[in-house]
Amino acid sequence: PPTIEGSFYNSTDVVIVQINSRRSTAEDLIYGATVRRRAKGCTERGERILLSTAASSATCGLTNLRPGRSYLIFGEKSYDWRGRTVLDIGLCDYNKPLRELTRADYGFLRRNIEECGASEPTCDAYEVDEFGMCDMVLGYGIQAETTACGAISGCELPDDVVLFESID
Repeated sequence: PPTIEGSFYNSTDVVIVQINSRRSTAEDLIYGATVRRRAKGCTERGERILLSTAASSATCGLTNLRPGRSYLIFGEKSYDWRGRTVLDIGLCDYNKPLRELTRADYGFLRRNIEECGASEPTCDAYEVDEFGMCDMVLGYGIQAETTACGAISGCELPDDVVLFESID
């Protein structure tokens, strides 16, 4: 079963919502929801959003959300529709009715709240000496030849390159 930790780190948005409506299309269910609280992403309290999921639980659709009830939702922002954020949701995440959350769940959310736009820095894979033949370590990143984190050397680092200050 999905964990709160895995779902949190694999989602763009984590919100507590109240479901307002439910509509079916040929392939999807669309829930209208109001954000009550945000733990990750850029939605705001009171914002009306849409939750999109497959129409069948056999295809990982989250088909049991009920209007008037509140849920913790983990989703991927897919697009905006008529000014509303649309999150893709499914059974593979830790989506739960609010009343089923444990103290540990609430504790995890409190400890891991992310501000809008916050994310872990990432870096591309670089050749070890991609920035010239100097032996000076410019930073640490993903080495293209090994796909492991290691020292990147060179003489001059372009402005748009993301490297880390330590191997940690």
